[in-house]
Amino acid sequence: MTHMIDDKYDILSTQLKLKIQEVEALSLTADVWTDSHNSQSYLGLTGHCIYESKLLSIVFGVTALTEPHNAYLAQVIINMTEKWGITSNKVVAFITDNGANIVKAVTNVYGKNKHMPCFAHTLNLVASKPFDNKDGLEEAKNLVTAVKDITTYFKHNTNAADSLKKAQGHQTKPLRLVQSVCTRWNSVFYQLERFVELSEIIAPILLKYPKAPTMLTTQQLEFIKDFINILRPLEVITKEISGEDYVTASKIIPIVSCLTETYNTMKNSTDIGVKTRTLIVDGLKKRFGNVEQVHLLAAATILDPRFKKNHFTDHVACSRAINKINTSTLDITRQSLPQNNSEEVDAIESTDKDMKNGIWDFHKLLVKKQLSLCNALAQENQGLNEEFKHYLSQAVVHLKYDPVLYWQEQKSSIYHHVHPIAMMYMSIVGSSVPCERLFSIAGNIASDERNRLDPKRLDRLLFLKSLDIEHWEL
Repeated sequence: MTHMIDDKYDILSTQLKLKIQEVEALSLTADVWTDSHNSQSYLGLTGHCIYESKLLSIVFGVTALTEPHNAYLAQVIINMTEKWGITSNKVVAFITDNGANIVKAVTNVYGKNKHMPCFAHTLNLVASKPFDNKDGLEEAKNLVTAVKDITTYFKHNTNAADSLKKAQGHQTKPLRLVQSVCTRWNSVFYQLERFVELSEIIAPILLKYPKAPTMLTTQQLEFIKDFINILRPLEVITKEISGEDYVTASKIIPIVSCLTETYNTMKNSTDIGVKTRTLIVDGLKKRFGNVEQVHLLAAATILDPRFKKNHFTDHVACSRAINKINTSTLDITRQSLPQNNSEEVDAIESTDKDMKNGIWDFHKLLVKKQLSLCNALAQENQGLNEEFKHYLSQAVVHLKYDPVLYWQEQKSSIYHHVHPIAMMYMSIVGSSVPCERLFSIAGNIASDERNRLDPKRLDRLLFLKSLDIEHWEL
């Protein structure tokens, strides 16, 4: 069996290396994970690119770590990318969490301009701020602690847990309370949401047990409900930005714009809710105040036909990104003729169910404003490459439109020379979540029964596990 796995790995990895040679640009994500069974640490690496007009996510595998130093981590990254034939000029962006070691290692290899912090990780820091033990709101922390104490009681008291299950009657799958864990994103939100959902059942059960924690008052439950409403937009966005099979990096600037507007116009029913929302707004400003100045994100947003320039408030940053894109377009060909044929895609409002909670309502408002400014935009874009100027002057497309598909459809008839630049930026993922998923799979493979699994074997199994079934028929 081992020989069969090795043979399959050799064949399929060679096939993948050939694909990588065809790709002009890709983004990478990396993270460090420690196997709890044997305390062995690993560096995981994933890649993301446009291949045959589709987003392709690749699990390159893991490497066992023997040293914690930045220089050592940097060398491991170099070794892993060289193994797969990934040259530095192909890497457009490298996404990691905010850990000092991994950030330093990546910047040592690729430079600061190619490193990008994980948006989901950073957003979670904003979400957890009001409940932080050190700098959070005392009232908010006390309420969350009270909910956590009740949740813990039900986790440890079998009789109380059984009563909770029975009280839900013949429900197919009785709900359980959710315990918050500091390392899990949005876990406070999920804990509070489930607590409120089960609060009417929990209250009478707690009265049966003299040593049980005191149930929250009606007023305290109102505070909790306000917390849930405040945290919900962040939970929705975290899910949205964590995808791998659709473009994400180009959404970050629009998301920050829409979140800021959402919180600035949000109405809260309690004073503590107002204070909590204020901390969230301050956190967004602190963490993402300069997001438009990050060229990778600015260029990706401008080249996403759903957004273009709509969400920029920093006009200097927007102009700088446009000029860089324009220069890249001119570099591809200075002999190109203007493309006069246009196939305009109408901008329409999205009614998709995923647009719940009104987070994207601000985007729709900006779209309406942009439609009335198209002629003015055409004048503003004088001096640009004709293809790029035409693209910027057109109305944005449907919010659910696939930007990769858009560029592929427009490639031959309109935007032949802008297309490769757009594809480069569309390959950037907005988070390092792909590596989080990689380690989740690794934890299942390196189980108690396989705690002596050789690191090289784990690396190969992870790669093979990540492949779609059709690849196994090669």
